[in-house]
Amino acid sequence: TSTTLAADGTATITPPSGYRIIHTEAYLVTSSATQAASGAVTIKSKASDGSTITYQTGQASTAYALYTRLTLQITK
Repeated sequence: TSTTLAADGTATITPPSGYRIIHTEAYLVTSSATQAASGAVTIKSKASDGSTITYQTGQASTAYALYTRLTLQITK
């Protein structure tokens, strides 16, 4: 999944209805070594019920995307 970053460098991931996030990995792909210095990705917040997770990156620009791989649990 690819999610465009907000202007403050955050990205919020919300699973489809009837699912919850149980595990996730996130990667910020940069195009140069200079950008890689601020390419860290951390969890800013996450809902205890697995309904959302918000990542914070070092790139405060909507020109970047965060790539995530989710493991979901069916809650229907």
